[in-house]
Amino acid sequence: MTRPLRIQFPGAFYHVTNRGNAKRSIFKDDEDRNRFLKILSQSVQTYSVHLHCFVLMKNHFHLLVETPLGNLGEFMRQFNISYTSHYNRRHKRVGHLYQGRYKSILVEKDSYLTMLSRYIHLNPVKTAAIKKLVPEQRLQYLWAYKWSSLPGYLNLAEQLDFLNYDTVLAEYGGGIQSGMDSYKQELVKDLNTGLNIKNEIIGQSILGGKEFVSRIKVLYKYASLNNREVGELFEVDYSTVSQSRKRLLENAEKNETVKLTFNKIETILSRIKI
Repeated sequence: MTRPLRIQFPGAFYHVTNRGNAKRSIFKDDEDRNRFLKILSQSVQTYSVHLHCFVLMKNHFHLLVETPLGNLGEFMRQFNISYTSHYNRRHKRVGHLYQGRYKSILVEKDSYLTMLSRYIHLNPVKTAAIKKLVPEQRLQYLWAYKWSSLPGYLNLAEQLDFLNYDTVLAEYGGGIQSGMDSYKQELVKDLNTGLNIKNEIIGQSILGGKEFVSRIKVLYKYASLNNREVGELFEVDYSTVSQSRKRLLENAEKNETVKLTFNKIETILSRIKI
């Protein structure tokens, strides 16, 4: 299995997850959860990240984030280190808390953002034990689950100051009670029909339509993808990518027409807004 791509650029949206090492718990109690959220709050402010959704489960977490500065890696590195340090110090342990690096999926805002927010918020009722309950009991459990951003999507009084609710709720009428009620009704439908986005994810890395994926493929220069990563995107060997780049640059130096065409393409790509 190829390694998922790390694609970063200003204004990108991501679904980020991280799981405990060997699937062990990353929260012992509510004190850990509260500290996790405090560190998360500090981190989004420090790195100017917009947090739209979160849910804390026993051995993993989900985040829906937007990176105006294109700095997901820096944000997650510092955030994970900070919480791991707290956890290890408090519980007198050493070593890794998480099972490898975090996973991130680049998300197309217009087509998938609100669906993904609902998918994240439904995580508490997807555990084996809760799945055995009847739908009404599952809903009651979901509405009562406190370690999630969902309470703030259903009640203004429950909103946290380090979260952005308006972007998701805009599709449902805005951050007013009628918009929140519409969002809640959509969650009820999702629970009954079984919302699942896993089959929509492309290459373990991108959640978006064909046009969005095609545009992402031009990000080599602007997202610092290497030859191997570009090769994975286009399903060719990395050496083919390297040789093709070399020939193109050589031709651009020798042939004025090729050079002008190359510069024109670069100018067009640099204007692409994703």
